[in-house]
Amino acid sequence: MKQQDKRGEWFRLLKTAVQFTQLGLSLVVPLLLCLWAAGWLQRRFHLGSWMLLIGLGLGFGAMGVTFYRFVRGILKDTNSDRNKKSKE
Repeated sequence: MKQQDKRGEWFRLLKTAVQFTQLGLSLVVPLLLCLWAAGWLQRRFHLGSWMLLIGLGLGFGAMGVTFYRFVRGILKDTNSDRNKKSKE
């Protein structure tokens, strides 16, 4: 039984590490993509520097939505785990 406990503990640790890695990538990638797209539009159509500000704003908005969805998913998983344990 002790082997199962260790395995379960490692699984939970690995799951948490994967979730935080996913969160980091999910926060950074939309910001970089929005800034890249804004820079491309600025160069392609000779727009002003204000285009980068729009890209920055959209990137931060995407980061906020991603963070909200991540936290909501974590809370949902936590609640479902608690419900499973209480039924056992």
